Amino acid sequence: MITRQKTADKLAFLQLIFSLIPKEKGGITNDYVRESLTAGFECVNYDSEIEFQIKATELNHVLEKMVEKAKKIFPPKEDIHKIGSEFNNYLKNNKEYFSFGIEYGWLEKFLDCSIVWDDKYPYHARVGTNYHASRISVEEQFLLRDAFYFYVLAENELDKLHKIGTYLKFSPDKNMASKVYPDASIINLNTCSFARTTILQLYSFFETFVNSLSYDFLMQNENSLSESEKEILIGKSKGKFLSLEKKIEKSHQIIRGIEKPTLKTIDRNQLIEPFKTILSEHKELRDSSVHYNPTKEKIWIRPTEWVERMTKYGKAIMDGSRLYWKACSDEDYPFYLDELDLEHLHKIALERIKRTEEIKNNYT
Repeated sequence: MITRQKTADKLAFLQLIFSLIPKEKGGITNDYVRESLTAGFECVNYDSEIEFQIKATELNHVLEKMVEKAKKIFPPKEDIHKIGSEFNNYLKNNKEYFSFGIEYGWLEKFLDCSIVWDDKYPYHARVGTNYHASRISVEEQFLLRDAFYFYVLAENELDKLHKIGTYLKFSPDKNMASKVYPDASIINLNTCSFARTTILQLYSFFETFVNSLSYDFLMQNENSLSESEKEILIGKSKGKFLSLEKKIEKSHQIIRGIEKPTLKTIDRNQLIEPFKTILSEHKELRDSSVHYNPTKEKIWIRPTEWVERMTKYGKAIMDGSRLYWKACSDEDYPFYLDELDLEHLHKIALERIKRTEEIKNNYT
């Protein structure tokens, strides 16, 4: 006998799978798929038991065909009814999954995702659904690419400032300095603003990167970790938040299962580059930019110095991120972060700015 609960779980399984498939490939936004699932849910939720049993055989025949297609795209690791039930439980705390997607790690527990995505993403990556189906987003990628977007903007503004200087140098007009001052002042401010924002974004990325690797390991190995280890991996110890220095050192010890850290960042006397730049020199500049007071690092500095410090910090963050990755993993640098390649990220930012200009021109 076909039961209402089994049919409901099967429908939930299909809702999950087809929400991950783009419309053009028969996903949930496809009219036939959406109407079939809607009719099924209405039957399960609203029909009387007699009406349900009359429709059940034909309904399950249609659903079984959809299940066969679903299994070819995302082979299930568990019984589909169990997956459907788990998905319903997941939705209780993630009601807006159509807008914000589903955690990759949660999906991977129940489905073989390798047919759709060749590469492995971190647990917390958000897999797009509905109109965002087939897309995957990782928060730290946004921060990293944003940082290099501002990085290139700062370089561009400094280049403009140099051009103004050259123009002024060769101008025969003795009053030209006062004439170009308003323009030079704006470009000066822009250069400093973009460089300062880059440093803030780079620091935010690095801390997020450390946190995300820790979270990924926690979620993948939760059952084998002690409570104190779990707490450290979410950035706390005895209920108090850990500093970034402590998170770097303690988290990679847990991930690697080692007693002595390979990265020593807690004792400032043992700091080596690039962590000296990240956690000491430029951290003070970052802290001043976030909550300045006159006793802290100066933020009123020349635009050339801002760009020099930004450039140094950018290299330090990329080098530090690569070292932290290798301290935690034997795998290649993360593809989803453009392999932490400074030059490649710089090129992506250049292309983003170019495309932004093209888009602006398309609508003016």
